[in-house]
Amino acid sequence: MSATPLPAPELGEPYLLTPGPLTTAYSVKQAMLKDWGSWDDDFRAMTRAVRSRLLALIGDGKDSYDCVPI
Repeated sequence: MSATPLPAPELGEPYLLTPGPLTTAYSVKQAMLKDWGSWDDDFRAMTRAVRSRLLALIGDGKDSYDCVPI
């Protein structure tokens, strides 16, 4: 059985031969180009939205709880 050569990475980046998300889509890599810091208004708004959505999963008792993403 002969080995089929691997296609070159889409952007010419080197192959990653380490544990982790080696098959990360290019669209995900693009999204990771933005730095998110806890001091940014965008980050705080996103965190607030995530907290609200998680608490909404509880239903009627959501006012008795809070959510702190870590």
